[in-house]
Amino acid sequence: MVQRHHFWQGCKVAAAIIGVSSLQSRYVQAQESTRPSLAGSLYEESRKPQTDVQAYNLKLGPVAVSTSAGLDVEFDDNVALSQNHRQSDLIFEPHLGANVYWTISPFNSLRVDLALGYRKYLDHSQYDTSGLTVAPNSQLAFDVYMGNFRFTFFDRFSLQQDPASEINLSSVANFERLENSAGLSVTWDLNKIILFGTYTHYNYETLSSQFNFLNRSEEQLNLSAAFILNENVTTGFRASAASVNYDENIQNGGFVGS
Repeated sequence: MVQRHHFWQGCKVAAAIIGVSSLQSRYVQAQESTRPSLAGSLYEESRKPQTDVQAYNLKLGPVAVSTSAGLDVEFDDNVALSQNHRQSDLIFEPHLGANVYWTISPFNSLRVDLALGYRKYLDHSQYDTSGLTVAPNSQLAFDVYMGNFRFTFFDRFSLQQDPASEINLSSVANFERLENSAGLSVTWDLNKIILFGTYTHYNYETLSSQFNFLNRSEEQLNLSAAFILNENVTTGFRASAASVNYDENIQNGGFVGS
């Protein structure tokens, strides 16, 4: 794999969004007391604002909106992933973000997250993005609470150009591709036991015919269980499986699991 070194990257403004799959230690008001379930907590919290108003720039009734803007600056000593003709450059990436949270009812909410950017190379303008990029944390998600269950229907998408994450490429500076993950996650909260499952249909589509051999679709399944032993200790297990199908027979598809 061609090595790429990022010596400095600064001016970060956008914050990373952490997924709901994290199962960490949970705290209760009294030691060994019964922890309310997701649905039970929601009933109590339904009389309170369900969003932190201070975290949003604008609030219009049940809809809260936050916006952000930033500039990433990156120095890359091998912008084209070349073995023999290394080119270094300073890359500027301004970006804009918007987050919308709509409290439809005490038991339903809609989230829309979108982050757009543009990559500008200081010395190699031929590598500038041909249009706007869409950050991987962009998504549309709909939450539904029902009893001790929480259902989340989601559609996550991104449009990227940087080839650094694709290990099968070399001597490439522009690698535009569209990634889309759509599916359903379910959380079953049984107080001391929390079961979580996600089904995802994933599509990976390149926007140049020369890279069609990388186009693929995947059916992904993730299952996990958390057992809350006390207020400071949680144990559990996690399993995942995926079926990978490439559009062309150049790459090896098949079944993977862990």
